[in-house]
Amino acid sequence: MVVVLVVALVALRGGPEAGAPVASASASLSAGPAANASPTATTSPAASASATERPLGPGEWADASLNYAVTLPKPWRYSFGQSNVFANDQVTAAVDVFTWRDVTDKGVDPDWKVKILVSRNRQGLNPEQWANAAEGGTGPVTSATVDGRPAASRDNTDGINRQGASPPLFRHLYIRDGPLMYNISGRQGCCVLPPTIQAGDVASIVQSFRFLGAASKSGTATIAGAVRYPSEFLPAQIVYAIDVKDSAHFYRVATPQSASQVWYRLSDVAPGTYVVVAYTTQTAPGTSGFSGGFTRYVVCGMTPPCPQDHTLVQVGVSSSDYLLGIDPADWPPAGTYPPRPQ
Repeated sequence: MVVVLVVALVALRGGPEAGAPVASASASLSAGPAANASPTATTSPAASASATERPLGPGEWADASLNYAVTLPKPWRYSFGQSNVFANDQVTAAVDVFTWRDVTDKGVDPDWKVKILVSRNRQGLNPEQWANAAEGGTGPVTSATVDGRPAASRDNTDGINRQGASPPLFRHLYIRDGPLMYNISGRQGCCVLPPTIQAGDVASIVQSFRFLGAASKSGTATIAGAVRYPSEFLPAQIVYAIDVKDSAHFYRVATPQSASQVWYRLSDVAPGTYVVVAYTTQTAPGTSGFSGGFTRYVVCGMTPPCPQDHTLVQVGVSSSDYLLGIDPADWPPAGTYPPRPQ
């Protein structure tokens, strides 16, 4: 029996930091049998790995699933606790937060931070149009350039005098990448600079923002998510999106061995229906080996009382989709999933 999981896309309205024009969208996932694994002589060209198009420099942190990198001075770090993906929201796609210290106590929020809010730009607005329509801005919209692309900036001030050393509470920088709009905001607290960071750190991180590669081509889509492994060690993997109608048609991207860069992105994916499987690089083509999949168990949350159902979820892809949260995180015994395509 095929189980259809309709992803209800409910708008998430943010406060001054969020602000995004309302859009609408729909998507569907269905859980069904794995793709036909019979190899043929014809295979798809591999999708380019975003992280290899523009290699990371010293101190850079990349979120490959969202196609960007920033440079982090010490002791700044990515906050796994405050960052999130909203795979089923019709407006907000994800939020990444960078802080200078960990959140150790419930409710304690470091007031010096950089936030990257990523929204679904289904109305096709340019950065200036988005900045004018977004909630939370109090200053005028000005044109800017980020990573060689047109951008727009707008301030949101709280009226606090920071002795001229800091920008307003939030300085929003908007830039578009395909169907997504990025709102990069630097927040500087009041009123004493923490002893372990520099006054220019926030602005430096915001200004270092760049894209890893080009957006998906017109008429195609993007599948992205996190890579996982049942160990503290995260080995290099190759993530495949395999067409359920023809296993010789697939897209793939390699992810490096890393303790922190835990995402993948498949670009230029043609509309269709796919299953997503990650293989370790030691798994030879034509064999299944030990592999991870995007399954019903992953969709359920992989925690009790979720049944350990390792059925691969069929991911429906439409033109211009940017699907996030497609995580091949379920690693059952070897041989459960289709062999690695040849």
